[in-house]
Amino acid sequence: MRSFVGSVFFAVLAATPAIAADELNHPGKAVYQRCAACHLADGAGVVGAFPPLQENVTRLAGTPIGRDYLTFAILKGLSGKIEVGEQTYQGMMPAVAAGLNDEEIAALLNYIVTEVAVTRADEQELPESQDEQPTEAATVGLAAFTGDEIKERREGAVAAHTQKTILDLRAKAFAHDNVDEASASDE
Repeated sequence: MRSFVGSVFFAVLAATPAIAADELNHPGKAVYQRCAACHLADGAGVVGAFPPLQENVTRLAGTPIGRDYLTFAILKGLSGKIEVGEQTYQGMMPAVAAGLNDEEIAALLNYIVTEVAVTRADEQELPESQDEQPTEAATVGLAAFTGDEIKERREGAVAAHTQKTILDLRAKAFAHDNVDEASASDE
């Protein structure tokens, strides 16, 4: 009897990590560790130092210019003043894409959008393509970032932007989404 119970215990124990690993192994989670050093594992940021990711990322991911901004922020970093919620942040975010391929950057952005930037109540699966993306608010029906999308942005326009000009994309993305421009100010 003792060996049967022991065998069952070890079988359950052996199966449990595999189940947990499947639930927790989003392809972008490991890459997000580069971001978590400043934005924290839950994306809450550090007041006055590093902005939270929950406030605007999902909204930005819902528009083409917002997707440009998010992609270029990862590829080139940011420098300058931004407001998130009621808090102003003046600083510099380094490029975090060094050594990452287009698929890894897409996975990172998808992880941020689906796991970090939304609450569990708002969490949703991303459709497979941008063609499925509605024109309404970014919180409904977001398309997943793809490696091809990242490649196109990297090849097409990334050379034209610096850390400071990427902030202009942020302001335009908020203006495009009819968000109060004061929250997107980079003055």
